[in-house]
Amino acid sequence: MEHTSWFWTKGKLICSEPGFFSQEPSDKSIEILEDCMVVVLSYQNWLSLKDEFLESYILTEKLRSFYVRQRLQFSDELLSRSAEDRFIKHKNELSSLFLITKVKYIAEFMSMTPDTLGRLRKQYLR
Repeated sequence: MEHTSWFWTKGKLICSEPGFFSQEPSDKSIEILEDCMVVVLSYQNWLSLKDEFLESYILTEKLRSFYVRQRLQFSDELLSRSAEDRFIKHKNELSSLFLITKVKYIAEFMSMTPDTLGRLRKQYLR
C-alpha cells in the first residue's frame, strides 16, 4: 500500500532510509512531480569519494542527521498538534504543493482526511 510520507523541495538531498547508504532494500518509492535535474551518485563512487575526502563522510552524516531530525519532529508534530495547527504551521509549503500534486497525497502527508484538508484550505488560503 502506498502512502505519502514526505515531500522534498528544490535543493534537498533525496534518499530513502533504509536504502542507499546502508545498501538495504527500501520499501519506499520516490516520485518526481515536476521537471527537475537530478544528480546521481553510484554507491561505488560514494565509497571512492568517502575514501578520498574524509570531509564528505562527515558532511553526508550531518545531512542525513538533519533530515532524520526533521522527519522525527514532523512525526511528533502529527501526534501532538491538531490538524488545524499543523495546517497553519505549514500553509506556505502546502500552498506550493497544491499546485503540483493531488489533495489526497497532501492529506496523507499531513495525516488528515482530504475533507479536513479541503475545509482548512478554504478557510486559510482563499
